[in-house]
Amino acid sequence: MAVKDYLLSTVSPEKQKKVSEWLNSFENFLKHADRDPGGTIRLNPSLTESMLQDAWAQYERLGGVLPKAGKIFKLWSGNLRVGTPEILQNIAAGFKALGKTEFYALVSRFIA
Repeated sequence: MAVKDYLLSTVSPEKQKKVSEWLNSFENFLKHADRDPGGTIRLNPSLTESMLQDAWAQYERLGGVLPKAGKIFKLWSGNLRVGTPEILQNIAAGFKALGKTEFYALVSRFIA
């Protein structure tokens, strides 16, 4: 995915293998959970959000139609364009101030 490819391009060649193994450890943990149902992995919330943004974007690029949760996450994590009117910036900031759970509950009423 784009995040993985980009991240690898930012580290020295000597560290690329280690970084690649670390990135793949998350996929492998989820992919093979049936083999180790008691296994655990430490997730970083900010990294997780970036990976989810990339996953949803890749899904859309491949022609997938986002489910409701994907659309809401895209709204939550989206950035406003430069030049967005101040009133819209304030509205967006107000929605984000609700927090993720409240944002999801509110916005899910309006998205199919």
